[in-house]
Amino acid sequence: VTRAGTLLPTDRDDNMCRSMKDAVYGDYVPVPYNDCQAVSTFWIAHPNNALTNNAAAGSLHAGIWYIFHRQPTGLSEGALPMYESERTPLGRFFNNRVHSNGLHGLMIDDGVKYIQPTASNPQEYLAKSYGRYKPHRNADLQQPRVPAMIDRLISFKNWLEGAWVRGGDIWFDKCAFVDNGIGLTMASEGTFPHDEGSSQQVWNSIFIGESENVGSAEGSWAWGMGGVKHAERSLPQFTAFPMRGLDVYDGPILAESCTFKKYAQAPEYDRWSSAIGFHRYNAWQNSPRNNVTRAKFEDVKGRVFVGQRGLPGFSTDDRDGDKTNIVHDGDGSITGYPDTYIVRQDNYLTRNPGCVERQDWRAYVCSGKYAQLFILAQFPNTLTMSMVRDEYPDHPMTFTGPLNNGPDSHQQYQPVVMLEKSYTIHWDGRAPESLWIYPINFDSGDWVRLGLCYPPGTTFRVTYQLERRVPKAVNQDEEIYPVSTLHAVETGDGKVFYFEESSGLLFLKIRSHYYRDGHCYCSHMGCEKVVITATMTSNEISNCMASAYPKYSLTPTETVPMPSFHSMDTDCSGCGAPGPIVSDDSLRFLEVTVVSTGWEEMQRGHLSFIEVNGDRYDRYYRGFMVIVVDALSGTVTQQRTFDTYQHTEADLDMANFIRNGIPDNSIVLVAVRDESSSKAKECLAALKEIGAQEPVKTDYRGNFALVGYKGTVWPTWMQQVNLPSAQGPAQIYVKIPLMG
Repeated sequence: VTRAGTLLPTDRDDNMCRSMKDAVYGDYVPVPYNDCQAVSTFWIAHPNNALTNNAAAGSLHAGIWYIFHRQPTGLSEGALPMYESERTPLGRFFNNRVHSNGLHGLMIDDGVKYIQPTASNPQEYLAKSYGRYKPHRNADLQQPRVPAMIDRLISFKNWLEGAWVRGGDIWFDKCAFVDNGIGLTMASEGTFPHDEGSSQQVWNSIFIGESENVGSAEGSWAWGMGGVKHAERSLPQFTAFPMRGLDVYDGPILAESCTFKKYAQAPEYDRWSSAIGFHRYNAWQNSPRNNVTRAKFEDVKGRVFVGQRGLPGFSTDDRDGDKTNIVHDGDGSITGYPDTYIVRQDNYLTRNPGCVERQDWRAYVCSGKYAQLFILAQFPNTLTMSMVRDEYPDHPMTFTGPLNNGPDSHQQYQPVVMLEKSYTIHWDGRAPESLWIYPINFDSGDWVRLGLCYPPGTTFRVTYQLERRVPKAVNQDEEIYPVSTLHAVETGDGKVFYFEESSGLLFLKIRSHYYRDGHCYCSHMGCEKVVITATMTSNEISNCMASAYPKYSLTPTETVPMPSFHSMDTDCSGCGAPGPIVSDDSLRFLEVTVVSTGWEEMQRGHLSFIEVNGDRYDRYYRGFMVIVVDALSGTVTQQRTFDTYQHTEADLDMANFIRNGIPDNSIVLVAVRDESSSKAKECLAALKEIGAQEPVKTDYRGNFALVGYKGTVWPTWMQQVNLPSAQGPAQIYVKIPLMG
């Protein structure tokens, strides 16, 4: 059990946080949620640590907290480069339990303030601060991502969340979330990530809302009637708190093969719980790429609840992100309708006439193609934006934006839109002088038509840009020219605009010209955007609804027909978690030694060998030796040698063996003896596919050792040593946690 103390801001409870002001700037009063509230059993300031077989319970705030020091502080100041901890891959996380904590079971988010307080940044040194986790190989954003794997976490009876994680990629496998206020919340690296393309995922996991462990009234945060079983039990926070298993937020998040048990709406107790819910009071965004497949529900009386303003637990649930709640039911395992989307009842930007109402979920189930617009507005940045779909002109949706910055900054709006539809945008003041409009999650050829309201007499400069996110740069800047008819916009490629003076609408087709890779928000060429700079001579309020409608009103139509209903009562074959999640303290490790010797090292008496759990492989060879070990069992499955000094065919033989002869989930150990570089070419490319990094090729009679992995992730234990002749041997010793 970890309780509050006074040493650091992050050690303090709320009263300590507010009252201890000696080290802040001026008369600043600390805000507990922002500056403190981080008392944890395990406080981990660098992700490259191994956590296995631990229990963290009863802490004031969190059981296990990964928090990111943007640079080392105190006596370690200057020991690591800036941002290294935020970008370093996660060490082994396996078979940990977190329970009965005051806020979160597991927390991966936030940072620590590493500069002294100033007038513009008055918080105390080492107060809780901003941090975003983006794990990449070698802590380099321009190298491949390395997913942070959370394996076999069991999280129960935590007051707020079983786990809150922010960043990408962070993936959960074979985890259990039981009796928490919220089972799991996965938040993206940012509202429009600089490290775009990441995802948060959960597979093969179990969520339970009200287990048989009812607890006791004494010491409970709340005590009341359960919704699944008519009996009193401990409840998180307060008796009307809307418990949910998977908390859909930001995105893209993906949930596959998860089982949800014992969740029930209990309106008789003012409690609107559900197996799948949405993050409440969300001022930011929800991605239509949030996806659930192969879900299984057992004793669940509320599969989904979208929320509704005014209900207990949802009293102010009317922010921008709340309005755009959406999740994709990829296979119909939630709704019975495959390849459909669950959307909020009053969101007419996402509706069509074929949608099926689910009043008990406060939702509609709709077919269609969906994406987002990311709109940045400047000069001013304080306006409310109203967006209207031409098919539903009587149902505008308003967006206020989440930001509250200075007058020279921007505001952002992130509506979810149905593709191949037309919309108009209006403001509660004079339109912004500057707008940047990004098509987000658009595939090549996807489009929407926009009509943006401006005062009469406005002139425009409109450009199309391609923006690279990391490192940030504009790679293309192309003028968009005016045309004289709306028809020319509708039939064009998105590179023209039309301003209709009579209605005050500037018409554009927002279109993606390139394909997207994976989970990227943007195209493989960069983030496409349209930049509008408006020069206005009038201060009229830019609301053109009266002139736009009924002139541009349309009859609602479906772009994608609603699929046939599949019974929700039929068991989904192969759906849900494959088995129970059981805490296992028998984690096994593999001890590996790789020693590689070139000819010069051999003359000095060094031997070349690979040793696995004490068994040595040192057969006579020249060139490469490759040992393959099953990553689940630790069994050596194959050993081969390739003489790439003398035999040209050995190069292709070795490359083919790595690519086609080694199964996934294999540890691959590589050493060289004598000389390996003369004929090595394609085999070096194959080595990079199992974790080798440049430089892979050795010099003549050089030393090369590798501990690699064949599979879909890049484990943090992979290592490589490449030394010139006479500077070896190349040696690696590592303990590898087995995955089985």
